[in-house]
Amino acid sequence: MSQVVWPSLERNLRPERQAAMVKGNPSVLLIHGDADIYTPPHFGERLQRAFGAAAKTELMILPGVDHTFAYRDAADAYGARVIPFLNEALRKI
Repeated sequence: MSQVVWPSLERNLRPERQAAMVKGNPSVLLIHGDADIYTPPHFGERLQRAFGAAAKTELMILPGVDHTFAYRDAADAYGARVIPFLNEALRKI
C-alpha cells in the first residue's frame, strides 16, 4: 500500500537502497533463519552485497529457524555469534 500512497518514501525505506549510504564503516550482523518465509536468507545476501565497502557485514544463517525466532530456536548458536560480535563492535565505540 505504501507504494501507492507515498511511493517516493517507500522507495527510500528499502534497506538495499540505503545500505551503500551508511557512514563510518560500521560492523553489521545480519541474522536470518533458513525457514523464514518472510525474509529468507537470500534477502540477507542481497543486503550484504548492497552494503559493499560501506560496512563490515557478516551474515549468519540459522538452520531450521523461522522469522524472528533466532534466539528462541537456536539460542546457543545465536549467543555464540552475537555476543562476540557485540563485544568487538562495542569495543570500537
